Amino acid sequence: MAFDAIPVCARFGLATLYGTRSWLYLAGEQLGWDFMRNSIRQLGAVSGGVLLIVGSLMTWVSVDLGFRAFSATGRETTEGKLTLATGVVLIVIALLQMRPVNARRLLGYLAVAAALFGSVVLLLEYLDVLERIREAEGTPATAVVGTGVFVAALGAAVALVATVWGLARRPLPQE
Repeated sequence: MAFDAIPVCARFGLATLYGTRSWLYLAGEQLGWDFMRNSIRQLGAVSGGVLLIVGSLMTWVSVDLGFRAFSATGRETTEGKLTLATGVVLIVIALLQMRPVNARRLLGYLAVAAALFGSVVLLLEYLDVLERIREAEGTPATAVVGTGVFVAALGAAVALVATVWGLARRPLPQE
């Protein structure tokens, strides 16, 4: 029976044990997680949260004075700490949504709010860094926006798209 499922699964890219149920689905069923309905949007929210965390730990701005160079990571700024916390909140909310809970709609709105908050914080931080770079134009110092801001912004965008898509895709069950 497992051999009959191989061509079907190869066509759809699914790894299966028996018929149409994958080992991931069976494990999730044992844990009470609803993988088939929520896996894509929760994976997007978790991925966005992870990118927010990674971006918050990376360099946000680099300044070269000619004789000495400085750099600041997201952890050293208030905005970086906020995006780090937002990434953790997004991951927790996405994992909670995989469980059969009654407040799924409320968790969806909280995830959208967290992703939107992270996006706004990053936009404001990016504009602040650009303003500081413009202020340093008349001096011999050169400043560059670090990659951490862009990685975190990508994470916020991914999380925002995944969470909004999760709410708009179909109506969630009534609580």
